[in-house]
Amino acid sequence: SCAYAMQKQLKNKNRFQNILPYDNNRVILRQLPGSEFSDYINASYITGCRCPIIIAAQAPTNNTVHDFWRMIGEQGVGLIVMLCDIVENSKSKCHKYWPEEGCDVSYGGYKVIGQSVTNWSHYVQREFVVETVSVVVPKSTKLQLTQLHFSPWPDNGVPDDLLFFLAFRKKYRSIVNERQCVSLVHCSAGIGRTGCFLSVDNLLERASMNEQLNVQECIMKMREERANMVQTKIQYEFIYNCLVGYYIMGDTTFSPDEFINVFNCDLVTLNAVVINSKLTNQFEVSLLAK
Repeated sequence: SCAYAMQKQLKNKNRFQNILPYDNNRVILRQLPGSEFSDYINASYITGCRCPIIIAAQAPTNNTVHDFWRMIGEQGVGLIVMLCDIVENSKSKCHKYWPEEGCDVSYGGYKVIGQSVTNWSHYVQREFVVETVSVVVPKSTKLQLTQLHFSPWPDNGVPDDLLFFLAFRKKYRSIVNERQCVSLVHCSAGIGRTGCFLSVDNLLERASMNEQLNVQECIMKMREERANMVQTKIQYEFIYNCLVGYYIMGDTTFSPDEFINVFNCDLVTLNAVVINSKLTNQFEVSLLAK
């Protein structure tokens, strides 16, 4: 049931009126004095694999950006995954909720300080410090927060480059495993791209532990926690392509210092004929990305 989210007083807090969190696992904010519905945000807890807590949420709007940062502070979020752009096809998809590097802004009783920005080939990594600045917040908070912003992903579609996506997911998983932190994943509605990303992460993590994989079951369980997770057939197919890429190719990322050793000792090692080399396998898997 989505009875609480369907109340007319909360209409302006939902980006889409047909995409609402379930009552039994919605993220509940601390209620502000004199504000009856201030405990609401369009966000859901999602069961992951070897993750402390995962939250799937809609992108903040101008009306909900303060609530968004209250959720981050109250839940102790240490990692945000952003899977959309601010504007896509001339349509607003997400309110810009973070300060630039070297700047700070206050939202919902918290001061957010932009520490650094690193532009990678296929995503942006932003680092923030989040501090309590309001007496309304009952507990003093200071969080180190990372945002991984993967933008080359069209709404209702899939990333063009499978390998870039797998490298991005690896970065996400390395931070989660290292920090054991609460993660917040959002696109615009918080169901299509968000559901696809979380499905891939869940399944690849299970694959790394040699567990049996069931894509349909994974998605159905996720939809019990947030409606319509993984929106389109092409997103469903992309999940399978990610699994194929993982099994055939494995991890293809390495540091510059490791490049010569990897190239000489690994990539060009032949089993019997050139066609079986890892270089050939990598090339063939890369074709799945298009």
